[in-house]
Amino acid sequence: MKTKSANEHNMERINSVVDYINKQVICDWSKQDQESFAKNANIPNIIEHSDKVVLTERYFQQFFRLMTGEPIGAYINRLRLERAAFLLQNTHKSIADIASTVGYTSENAFFKRFKEHFKLTPKKYRDRYVEVLPSPSEQEYLSPEGHTRIVSEQHLIYRSYTGYYSQCNDLSFDTEYWDSLYEYATQHHILQEEPAYYGICFDESNIRKPDRCRFYACMSVSEPQRPNGIIGAMTIKPGKYIVYKHIGSYTQLETFYKSIFHSFRYELRDDFILEHYLNGPQDVSEESLETEVMIPIR
Repeated sequence: MKTKSANEHNMERINSVVDYINKQVICDWSKQDQESFAKNANIPNIIEHSDKVVLTERYFQQFFRLMTGEPIGAYINRLRLERAAFLLQNTHKSIADIASTVGYTSENAFFKRFKEHFKLTPKKYRDRYVEVLPSPSEQEYLSPEGHTRIVSEQHLIYRSYTGYYSQCNDLSFDTEYWDSLYEYATQHHILQEEPAYYGICFDESNIRKPDRCRFYACMSVSEPQRPNGIIGAMTIKPGKYIVYKHIGSYTQLETFYKSIFHSFRYELRDDFILEHYLNGPQDVSEESLETEVMIPIR
């Protein structure tokens, strides 16, 4: 059996940390006490949750910056602000509520950080986005029908990708990412009879730099796993989703998301939006691709 290198072990640690940070960022911190985010997202607590790996704080920060290109504090703050931008674009929450939701204890501090990052105040950012929404004449397309679904617990393995979302449609991406998940599940005897394939898009290309968008290619497996080299692991907890079905090219999904959120009336739950791929480009023509967009709701 091949022995893992120190770098492979460290990659697992960083992947575990990034997963933990992602989960903190999507939480609604308005329902917690004022210091909850700071307590959960401080470096000692993050290290403690990095798959119970012992690292010195100094070495951890150095390696995190090497792997991600950012200091951990800047990384966390950027994700919080990008989450706030998503909420400004896609919900009717007040700016004060959004500041509280992403863990700011002071609306003034949120205002200052947001303006520093986006070069606009939260209000001007929201107003600019509203100005470019499709016109009312397009309302019929802008109101896709969704249905609610209760999803049971699912164990996933995944490959993490950072770059242009358009690259995820390439055949080379299928070979490197989806095929490697299937091979891993087969080799480790965790392959389900009918595995489900999911995508998690963490960023919007009009918020994050398009070449730095984060995507997880995920596959369901029969039992929970631990991170293993480039293969990550996570569990989807049971919960309620509103599900919309899209038929057609993956390149049209961004527009489909806008149509969903243009008249979205549900309260978001603290979990990831999932794309559930019912078939693939190796099976059907591009116009026949079927994707379920699954949005977690309360």
